[in-house]
Amino acid sequence: MKFSKYQKKVNETSNYSQNSKVILPAMWAAEETGEILHEIRQVLKDPSRSYDIEKITDEIGDLFICLSNLASDLEIDLDDVAEHSLEKLAERVLEQEKEGKGLPGD
Repeated sequence: MKFSKYQKKVNETSNYSQNSKVILPAMWAAEETGEILHEIRQVLKDPSRSYDIEKITDEIGDLFICLSNLASDLEIDLDDVAEHSLEKLAERVLEQEKEGKGLPGD
């Protein structure tokens, strides 16, 4: 699914007030990020546990919804965001290769 199609479907279900645009999805995104971190922290605290992939997948999905709403409120197309972020990543990789640092995460 293209991001723009996803964004359109999410936007059709958004039902918060005009006064809450931008700030509400931004706050929700922070909350969802916290929930993802909580799930990860559970494994860090107890290495015998496994990641709850279903829970983390649900939270990432919720985060996508929040970010889609935020982008729509700001009239930003998610396809453009995805394309721009890949270009930015490619520039970072080139810069790190020039500096001899390798790829991100190495």
